[in-house]
Amino acid sequence: MLAGYTETSLVSFALFVYAVTIFLRANLARLKPKTPLEVKTLDLRSILKWSSVSPKGEYSSLESLTMRYLMVFCLIRASDWLEGPYIRAIYEQNGFNQDEIAFFYIVYNASTLVFSYIIGRIADLVGRKKICAANGFLFGLTYLLRISSDWNLVTLSCIIRGMYNVTLYTSYDGWIVAEFKAAQLSTDYFKSFYELLTNVDSFMTIGMVLSSSFFSRMYGNEFPFYMSALCATVSSFLILLLWKENIKIEEFKNGQNERFKWTKNLFLLFVADCSFLVSLYSFVFLWPKLLEEVQPGINTGLVFCTFMSALYFGSTIFKIADQALSVSPEKIKVFGYLYGVAGFCLVSMHGTLTTLIIGLLLYEVGYGIILPSMSVVRSKLFPRSHHSSLLGLKKIPPTTINIFMLYLLNDTWKTRVTFLFLGTAVVSHSVLNKRLKL
Repeated sequence: MLAGYTETSLVSFALFVYAVTIFLRANLARLKPKTPLEVKTLDLRSILKWSSVSPKGEYSSLESLTMRYLMVFCLIRASDWLEGPYIRAIYEQNGFNQDEIAFFYIVYNASTLVFSYIIGRIADLVGRKKICAANGFLFGLTYLLRISSDWNLVTLSCIIRGMYNVTLYTSYDGWIVAEFKAAQLSTDYFKSFYELLTNVDSFMTIGMVLSSSFFSRMYGNEFPFYMSALCATVSSFLILLLWKENIKIEEFKNGQNERFKWTKNLFLLFVADCSFLVSLYSFVFLWPKLLEEVQPGINTGLVFCTFMSALYFGSTIFKIADQALSVSPEKIKVFGYLYGVAGFCLVSMHGTLTTLIIGLLLYEVGYGIILPSMSVVRSKLFPRSHHSSLLGLKKIPPTTINIFMLYLLNDTWKTRVTFLFLGTAVVSHSVLNKRLKL
């Protein structure tokens, strides 16, 4: 029935999912809400009424702090997604062959591996604001290097791109978590913040992918890279103007930093999160190829938009489970893993297009559930002084595993191994929940 996918059916499905999700959110208060006056939470309308930093360097409100982070977050994510769909196209346009393109991806992954812990640790020591501001300026230059036809300049851009990826994953989150912890906010505020961040990211992704498609058709494949460079550079100026530093090296010299030591709970969290990240990296690489094999010529851009609608639906499930059913983020996270397991179970069957699409959408729903709950759980267990370092460290195992999977396994075995790693994530986090008595 779904073998003849049309653009209209994909758009209709995405709009239907968004309509159902918006309806659920609008009627959430009628289910079984918590007493909202007892906790400090976020909503977009309150955030938009932000105010400035006081003369003493303190933010005048939590909404102001959150808005300042979202402004930078949206710009840096926009810079990423604007150029994302056209990286391979610009390489081919500049005359690089498939072996050279493969080499560029190897350099990028190697850079991510080398700098994962180093950049995170530097950010924790010298200040996340400094690292994030430098990252935007440096990454703006990277976009201009990437459209070059010079092999050495493109290789350099891949090295810097790996550093950017690490900084985006570690230092930006480390900065906002440190600010929230300094304000001694409740877990409820963390939950509402990360749920909101997931939703903003999903809408930003769709908007930027569609925008990059428009710009490339109108002005060529290079134009999205110019827009990305502009967004990254502007984000750095905003960081310098709107953020304040929250970790300085003087704190460590004076012994004011939190001591860090490995615990069994932290180890179990690492195993669960790393196992899920293996599946996520594998998913990003596999889904376009799998769809093309089943139905050549399918509009992957519109399929990607349906993925974002599923992500938004997943974050809504997180919100309902948290606010209406009072389920802890740790338990919600395991529920999201189970969605991922079910999704990759269908994907690994290599059946019809119907089975494949349903499996991929189930995984995206699970990702929408996991993303905010993962962020909340790690904000509880990671010490503030080592937050960025641990995030960087957590990228090393899944990146290494996926490099080996990419070059040693065929697509059938990739899906099976990914399924096993998702099962590992379920077991590890279930044991962690039992230890936490949840």
